[in-house]
Amino acid sequence: MIPTLSTATSVFLIAFIAAPPVVIDGIREPVSGSQLYGNNIIYGAIVPTSAAISLHFYPIWEAAFVDEWSYNGAPVAAVTAVSLIYPIGSFSDGMPLGISGTFNFP
Repeated sequence: MIPTLSTATSVFLIAFIAAPPVVIDGIREPVSGSQLYGNNIIYGAIVPTSAAISLHFYPIWEAAFVDEWSYNGAPVAAVTAVSLIYPIGSFSDGMPLGISGTFNFP
């Protein structure tokens, strides 16, 4: 649990201070939540909090069996991977299900 909490805390702090802005719906201005882009503390906590909440707190070493982890932890790990990797690039433009252009760096 300690490695997971320390990872979540460090990712949150890095995002809180220096996360780049992202275009959420493809038609408006980029949304930024970090302190380096001139936000206050209250607004700056909103954007990285959503990424920190999606971080997965059910590590495989806490499960009694791999089946238990795959039922409880693996879906959350998949959501975490999408939440952390998806905003990195504009490769999301070609994805189906109406989510194309959701996150694009300006």
